[in-house]
Amino acid sequence: MKRISTYATLLMLALAPAAGSAGELATSSSEVQVDSDAAAKGKYKGKNQKKYKKQKKVVIRSRNRGPRVVVAPVIHQHRRVVVHSGPPVVETVRYVPARRTAVTHKQYARRPVEDRMLGIGIRFSGVAVDGEKLNLGSVENPTMGGLGLQIRGKVSPNVGLELATDVLYGETDVMDQTTVPITLSAMYYLIPRGKFKLYGLLGGGVHLTKLEYHNGFRHDLVEIAGQAGAGMELRFTPDFGLSADLRFIGLYKNIESESSIESKCMGLSGVTINCSGVKQADKFNAGAQFMVGANMYF
Repeated sequence: MKRISTYATLLMLALAPAAGSAGELATSSSEVQVDSDAAAKGKYKGKNQKKYKKQKKVVIRSRNRGPRVVVAPVIHQHRRVVVHSGPPVVETVRYVPARRTAVTHKQYARRPVEDRMLGIGIRFSGVAVDGEKLNLGSVENPTMGGLGLQIRGKVSPNVGLELATDVLYGETDVMDQTTVPITLSAMYYLIPRGKFKLYGLLGGGVHLTKLEYHNGFRHDLVEIAGQAGAGMELRFTPDFGLSADLRFIGLYKNIESESSIESKCMGLSGVTINCSGVKQADKFNAGAQFMVGANMYF
């Protein structure tokens, strides 16, 4: 028993220095670990932080005699990634229906019969005038006939205008007569609507008259004309119609001096005319004109 107690006492004495060194080593290592953790967490700033970043090994010396322990601290550097989240994006989906293109077919309605405002037509005229032209023959106003052109337009459903011209020709035993009337007349429609129309007219113009006597004597007259009448028109379609009217006309003739006409006539005188029968005072003739026309309307 004494031997066993002796051996235990010696073993305890031998292990006492090592236990003290181990306790100090543990204390130093824990301090180094704390320092390294503090450096990793950013507690040491500036120079100390740079020191720990550059330091790779730490030498710890124990106060007591013993072996040198070298501890390499582990420095964990963590990078912080900061993600800034913006406001939430809300996407709104709108359903827009496709546009439908409407195809419309324009239908141009034809104007009613009474709304066709402009018409162009041809006409046949017959004219009979009573009186004398120069009083060189017994009959100097022959019955004449011919063709003409007329343009009719409306300024309102009841009121219209007519511009017309004709070429008329007639002859007697002693002379031939050619007359070109140019007239403008105002028309008033008593029945403005429908296919059948009644109208009255009033107007005037000029008659360009050429007299050719059989002995060779020729003379030109300018006669001032006035006319008044009434007529009717039948529209077979909106585009086509026939018209007829009767007009009373009066003519005022401009005659040169009797002496000048007689002197021209005497040199060509024959037995059929009397060159000295000119009557300057007889300047009026009167008559009537009947007209039938066909008109196209637009």
